[in-house]
Amino acid sequence: MENQRKNNETGTQSIERAISILNCFLGEMDSLSLSNIAKKTGIPIPTASRITRFLAQNDYLARNGEGRSFKVGRRLYMLGYRAKKLDVLRNVIYDTLTKLKNEFGETATAYIRDGSIRRCFEKVEADHDFHYAPTVGAEYNIGVGAGAKAFLAFLDTEERESAINSIIPLTPYTVTDIDKILKELEEIRATMIARSFGEYCLEFSSLASPIFDSDGEVICTIAITGPTSRFTPEMIQEAEQRIVSYCLTISSEF
Repeated sequence: MENQRKNNETGTQSIERAISILNCFLGEMDSLSLSNIAKKTGIPIPTASRITRFLAQNDYLARNGEGRSFKVGRRLYMLGYRAKKLDVLRNVIYDTLTKLKNEFGETATAYIRDGSIRRCFEKVEADHDFHYAPTVGAEYNIGVGAGAKAFLAFLDTEERESAINSIIPLTPYTVTDIDKILKELEEIRATMIARSFGEYCLEFSSLASPIFDSDGEVICTIAITGPTSRFTPEMIQEAEQRIVSYCLTISSEF
């Protein structure tokens, strides 16, 4: 038990030291020598050398010039860029989700893709007693549901095929026929609207549209979800037009 405690302390200390080294680059200096890093953090040079070498090997730091100093690495930059983009995205889409919820009385959600899943990124819940109530951060299938299919339609061929092959029927209405799925995805690409009627959860239906970044990649999908009984033909027609319009407007801002 005592050895386990010491190992945990050593592991924690290594993490704390790595973070303190990364924090050195929050200042005005674009690059820092190993001696600068050791002085700023109070970490012995041999230890600082080992940690910076590990961080550089994993692209969190990069060697500058002849390798005598370090600068921010590609992976760290990408994490910062992603965080900034998601913060901007959340600020932009929350008002849109609120508008959709107020206009159609159903829960409005935004999903982001996280590898082979989609994740609830933001939500504004409906006021009805019986409504869709997702959890922010929760994982959902990337191949089933309107919020998923709005991603699926714009994945590259290899990723799309992998996602389709991993679809598991969740209700009797879940579409698993590959030809039908491909035809539906082609329609989504043309209309920018995805539909799901009882496919993910038997009593609920949803409509969704993608939001694109400046590179043409889908960064999130926006959906409204509610009991199928409230998705009348008139409501569906109006909601589809509104969701697509909002998503196109947000995409133009990126």
